[in-house]
Amino acid sequence: MTLGKTSPNKKIDQYFMQKNIFYISGRGGNFTTGLGKYLATKANELDGLGLSNEFLSQEFETQLDIISKMIISADAKKTIFIANSYGAYLLMHALFSKDIELSKLILISPILGSSYYGNRFFKPPYSRRLNELMSGTGHKLPKDTTVIWGTEDNGIDQNAIQKLSFQCIDIKLIEINEQKHDIDKRILAKTLDRILD
Repeated sequence: MTLGKTSPNKKIDQYFMQKNIFYISGRGGNFTTGLGKYLATKANELDGLGLSNEFLSQEFETQLDIISKMIISADAKKTIFIANSYGAYLLMHALFSKDIELSKLILISPILGSSYYGNRFFKPPYSRRLNELMSGTGHKLPKDTTVIWGTEDNGIDQNAIQKLSFQCIDIKLIEINEQKHDIDKRILAKTLDRILD
């Protein structure tokens, strides 16, 4: 399990960087490398969780409890929360089932239920429960919510995206042409630059 905090390059003027970012990687990811390394350059402080095999081998409810505690300790009102792929799935479960409020949320290639990843069918645990939570009332996504995915990502559930739009009337939906589940790093960085700068 990879979790903790990292600081960006000290050469960046801290005066202009007032953002804290909390990042949950996809399966097998590390929050300090890859996308996390890029995010560290955009934040005053980067906190997060890497979804290692060790973390994912725990009971599902234990995973949600850990994520919920980390979100609360990250000061949910002053932090930008970013989750990628399966990390978005776990974050959405934590937000809806633990009744946590955020101020800004970015979901990248979110898995929001059963889907195809490449040629394989993937059914995450408790997908029916998340579907019911997303369909219900009383759960609110932050007003500042953005969902980013590739037009060729066959893992994106369009019905789930529509349910999210009912939870947040101001949701920003960004489809990136000719991109699959793993969006090209340079293209994703340019997209995030427009959101984070």
